[in-house]
Amino acid sequence: FLYIGRLKRYKGVDLAIRALAIARRTRPDLSLDIAGTGDDRARLEAVTSALGQGAAVRFHGFVDEAHKLTLLRSTWGNLFPSPKEGWGITVVEAAACGTPSLASDSPGLRDSVRAGETGYLVPHGDAEALAARMLELAADPALVERLGQAGRRFAESHSWDHAADRTEAHLRELGSRRPVTCTGGCMPATVTVTARHCELPDQLRERAHEIASRLELRAGRPAEVGILFDVEAGVPTAELRFRAAGEEL
Repeated sequence: FLYIGRLKRYKGVDLAIRALAIARRTRPDLSLDIAGTGDDRARLEAVTSALGQGAAVRFHGFVDEAHKLTLLRSTWGNLFPSPKEGWGITVVEAAACGTPSLASDSPGLRDSVRAGETGYLVPHGDAEALAARMLELAADPALVERLGQAGRRFAESHSWDHAADRTEAHLRELGSRRPVTCTGGCMPATVTVTARHCELPDQLRERAHEIASRLELRAGRPAEVGILFDVEAGVPTAELRFRAAGEEL
């Protein structure tokens, strides 16, 4: 099994170690790879030693992208026992590698793990429950494969093209509520397209300008449009601000 991320006390990595110790009572061949850096490493190593799991837990420290992908692709399950996350990017990275996740049933992780479909959620702090799910995956390669394939499909749905399609569909729906046409010869919309934390493909910029022009025609008056594409915790988003005659959407 694998944990990959920062080694901070609030991340609950010690729960993964405790769950491993419980699971190894039934399956002594199980092991845990821990990749990442942080100020909780010394305590986690002490917990590992106290539980007699030194031979079964490997601390890798910082790993580069290639090593990270190798770890994600070669494990039965990605463990994420944190009490809260904004999203849980490594859960989606694991899913993209066809690897299911076992995570705490906590805010953020409930969104990135589809319980029973791409992995399982367990009560936070319940090492016994986490160990039980670890044993379930270890005993059933077909289950790992099924969850992993569903996870890959879920991860592939989070793309720029998908975000653009959803944004355009939402704007079309908003525009359909007010079927106004441009009767006085509208001036072209003033459009500003920016990107943050990401590189923006030319095709997506062109689509953004097209959406802005359609909105202005729908409004029937000159407009200023700002579109921001961003990546927050690995999730692509698009934000649009539309101002016409002093009104802002």
